[in-house]
Amino acid sequence: WALRGLDWLPVTAVHLEGRAGVQQYFAGGFAALRAHLAPLLPPSALAACERMCGCYGELLLRLARPPLTLVHGDFRLENLRFSTDGVAAFDWQFCCRARGAYDLAYFLALSAPPEERRRRERELLQRYLETCGGEEAARLEEEVRAALLLVLASFIMGVLTASPSTHEM
Repeated sequence: WALRGLDWLPVTAVHLEGRAGVQQYFAGGFAALRAHLAPLLPPSALAACERMCGCYGELLLRLARPPLTLVHGDFRLENLRFSTDGVAAFDWQFCCRARGAYDLAYFLALSAPPEERRRRERELLQRYLETCGGEEAARLEEEVRAALLLVLASFIMGVLTASPSTHEM
């Protein structure tokens, strides 16, 4: 009921209807970038990207299963402003309807150094579960893993579309 009237928002940050084309684009782009990514990513991340070449659409569908919520789509510390009264999120250009795990995964992936994220991930997931209530821990962890892969894929595809001056940075 909370999303009534928001059916104009896309389902997932990458429009669900275009998932087959996006999967094909990711697979081709990953193949082109694999040699550059190999020294930067751990072997497990490279293997996950290779598997994702054939199942990107399935991962997206996992995050499109009801119940859906309003998702920011770019939820990270840089898009949050804190005051004594609370916190506000801005830069809503990727807002959509999806599973809340997408915003949680995005925040985990981009708001702390990897070592700190690994150290605190369980605690943060537990707090999320307690705050939301009713979530099943195993399902949430599965959704967060799927969302983390989609976040990685979005950045790989971002490299493909970046200008040469961006690559120089």
